[in-house]
Amino acid sequence: MSFFSRLFRSHPAPVDASTEWRLLWTKHASAIAPNVELATTKQQLVVTCAGVIDKIWNGNGGGGWDESCESDFLDPLRQHLCSDPVFSPEEQAEIRDCLDQIAAAGRNNITIEASADEDAQFESDHGAADRLVAFVVGWCRRYPEPIALGDDEEYHGHD
Repeated sequence: MSFFSRLFRSHPAPVDASTEWRLLWTKHASAIAPNVELATTKQQLVVTCAGVIDKIWNGNGGGGWDESCESDFLDPLRQHLCSDPVFSPEEQAEIRDCLDQIAAAGRNNITIEASADEDAQFESDHGAADRLVAFVVGWCRRYPEPIALGDDEEYHGHD
Protein backbone atom coordinates (compact mmCIF):
# COMPACT_ATOMS: atom_id res chain seq x y z
CA MET A 1 0.00 0.00 0.00
CA SER A 2 1.43 3.36 -0.97
CA PHE A 3 1.95 6.25 1.40
CA PHE A 4 -0.81 8.28 -0.25
CA SER A 5 -3.40 5.52 -0.09
CA ARG A 6 -2.68 5.11 3.65
CA LEU A 7 -2.88 8.88 4.12
CA PHE A 8 -6.24 9.20 2.42
CA ARG A 9 -7.63 6.12 4.13
CA SER A 10 -6.75 7.44 7.60
CA HIS A 11 -8.00 10.98 6.95
CA PRO A 12 -11.48 10.92 5.45
CA ALA A 13 -12.60 13.88 3.43
CA PRO A 14 -14.35 16.52 5.55
CA VAL A 15 -18.10 16.71 5.21
CA ASP A 16 -20.21 19.83 5.26
CA ALA A 17 -22.41 20.59 8.25
CA SER A 18 -25.68 19.55 6.58
CA THR A 19 -24.19 16.21 5.54
CA GLU A 20 -22.83 15.71 9.04
CA TRP A 21 -26.28 16.49 10.48
CA ARG A 22 -27.92 13.91 8.19
CA LEU A 23 -25.31 11.33 9.23
CA LEU A 24 -25.93 12.06 12.92
CA TRP A 25 -29.69 11.83 12.36
CA THR A 26 -29.33 8.46 10.63
CA LYS A 27 -26.96 7.12 13.27
CA HIS A 28 -28.72 8.31 16.41
CA ALA A 29 -32.33 9.25 15.80
CA SER A 30 -34.00 8.00 12.64
CA ALA A 31 -35.11 4.73 14.24
CA ILE A 32 -36.63 6.28 17.37
CA ALA A 33 -37.88 9.74 16.34
CA PRO A 34 -39.98 11.35 17.67
CA ASN A 35 -40.11 8.92 20.61
CA VAL A 36 -37.37 10.39 22.78
CA GLU A 37 -38.38 8.06 25.58
CA LEU A 38 -36.70 5.25 23.59
CA ALA A 39 -33.30 6.97 23.70
CA THR A 40 -30.63 4.99 25.51
CA THR A 41 -27.76 7.43 24.94
CA LYS A 42 -27.39 11.17 25.34
CA GLN A 43 -26.55 11.39 21.65
CA GLN A 44 -29.82 9.71 20.70
CA LEU A 45 -31.75 12.01 23.01
CA VAL A 46 -30.08 15.25 21.90
CA VAL A 47 -30.13 14.45 18.17
CA THR A 48 -33.73 13.23 18.28
CA CYS A 49 -34.92 16.34 20.13
CA ALA A 50 -33.07 18.68 17.77
CA GLY A 51 -34.26 16.68 14.77
CA VAL A 52 -37.91 16.95 15.74
CA ILE A 53 -37.49 20.69 16.26
CA ASP A 54 -35.73 20.95 12.88
CA LYS A 55 -38.60 19.07 11.22
CA ILE A 56 -41.26 21.28 12.82
CA TRP A 57 -39.54 24.55 11.89
CA ASN A 58 -37.75 23.72 8.65
CA GLY A 59 -40.06 21.01 7.36
CA ASN A 60 -43.47 22.25 8.53
CA GLY A 61 -42.83 26.00 8.81
CA GLY A 62 -43.67 25.99 12.51
CA GLY A 63 -46.87 23.98 12.17
CA GLY A 64 -47.47 21.00 14.39
CA TRP A 65 -46.12 22.54 17.58
CA ASP A 66 -48.15 21.60 20.64
CA GLU A 67 -48.03 22.08 24.39
CA SER A 68 -45.94 18.96 24.96
CA CYS A 69 -43.12 20.02 22.60
CA GLU A 70 -41.45 22.17 25.23
CA SER A 71 -41.23 19.41 27.83
CA ASP A 72 -40.57 16.64 25.29
CA PHE A 73 -37.96 18.29 23.09
CA LEU A 74 -36.75 21.62 24.51
CA ASP A 75 -36.30 20.65 28.16
CA PRO A 76 -33.89 17.75 27.42
CA LEU A 77 -31.82 20.10 25.26
CA ARG A 78 -31.76 22.67 28.06
CA GLN A 79 -30.60 19.95 30.45
CA HIS A 80 -27.86 18.50 28.26
CA LEU A 81 -26.57 21.48 26.28
CA CYS A 82 -27.03 24.63 28.36
CA SER A 83 -24.70 23.59 31.16
CA ASP A 84 -22.20 21.45 29.26
CA PRO A 85 -18.66 22.81 29.66
CA VAL A 86 -17.95 22.05 26.00
CA PHE A 87 -19.76 25.33 25.32
CA SER A 88 -18.54 28.69 26.55
CA PRO A 89 -20.87 30.74 28.78
CA GLU A 90 -21.67 32.89 25.73
CA GLU A 91 -22.56 29.83 23.66
CA GLN A 92 -24.68 28.45 26.50
CA ALA A 93 -26.54 31.77 26.56
CA GLU A 94 -27.06 31.57 22.80
CA ILE A 95 -28.42 28.03 23.11
CA ARG A 96 -30.86 29.21 25.81
CA ASP A 97 -31.86 32.10 23.53
CA CYS A 98 -32.51 29.70 20.62
CA LEU A 99 -34.63 27.47 22.85
CA ASP A 100 -36.53 30.49 24.21
CA GLN A 101 -37.19 31.82 20.67
CA ILE A 102 -38.46 28.44 19.52
CA ALA A 103 -40.72 28.10 22.58
CA ALA A 104 -42.18 31.59 22.19
CA ALA A 105 -42.82 31.18 18.46
CA GLY A 106 -44.30 27.73 19.09
CA ARG A 107 -46.72 29.08 21.68
CA ASN A 108 -47.79 31.82 19.27
CA ASN A 109 -48.30 29.28 16.50
CA ILE A 110 -50.58 27.20 18.73
CA THR A 111 -52.76 30.29 19.12
CA ILE A 112 -52.63 30.97 15.37
CA GLU A 113 -53.65 27.37 14.55
CA ALA A 114 -56.53 27.55 17.02
CA SER A 115 -57.81 30.83 15.58
CA ALA A 116 -58.86 29.18 12.29
CA ASP A 117 -57.95 32.41 10.49
CA GLU A 118 -57.09 31.23 6.99
CA ASP A 119 -54.98 34.34 6.34
CA ALA A 120 -52.90 34.01 9.50
CA GLN A 121 -49.29 33.00 9.03
CA PHE A 122 -47.14 31.09 11.47
CA GLU A 123 -44.52 32.98 13.38
CA SER A 124 -40.94 32.29 12.33
CA ASP A 125 -38.26 30.99 14.67
CA HIS A 126 -35.84 33.42 12.96
CA GLY A 127 -33.30 30.67 12.29
CA ALA A 128 -33.16 29.44 15.89
CA ALA A 129 -33.71 25.79 14.85
CA ASP A 130 -30.80 25.98 12.41
CA ARG A 131 -28.50 27.47 15.06
CA LEU A 132 -29.64 24.82 17.53
CA VAL A 133 -28.85 22.03 15.06
CA ALA A 134 -25.37 23.53 14.57
CA PHE A 135 -24.80 23.43 18.35
CA VAL A 136 -25.94 19.79 18.44
CA VAL A 137 -23.52 18.92 15.62
CA GLY A 138 -20.73 20.58 17.61
CA TRP A 139 -21.74 18.74 20.77
CA CYS A 140 -21.72 15.40 18.94
CA ARG A 141 -18.26 16.16 17.51
CA ARG A 142 -17.04 16.62 21.08
CA TYR A 143 -18.76 13.43 22.26
CA PRO A 144 -18.55 10.93 19.38
CA GLU A 145 -18.70 7.85 21.64
CA PRO A 146 -22.13 6.91 23.03
CA ILE A 147 -22.87 8.22 26.52
CA ALA A 148 -25.41 6.00 28.24
CA LEU A 149 -28.32 7.72 29.89
CA GLY A 150 -28.23 6.91 33.59
CA ASP A 151 -31.35 5.86 35.44
CA ASP A 152 -31.63 9.29 37.04
CA GLU A 153 -31.20 11.10 33.71
CA GLU A 154 -33.23 8.82 31.51
CA TYR A 155 -36.23 10.39 29.87
CA HIS A 156 -39.46 8.74 31.02
CA GLY A 157 -41.99 10.78 29.05
CA HIS A 158 -44.23 13.50 30.31
CA ASP A 159 -47.11 13.02 32.72
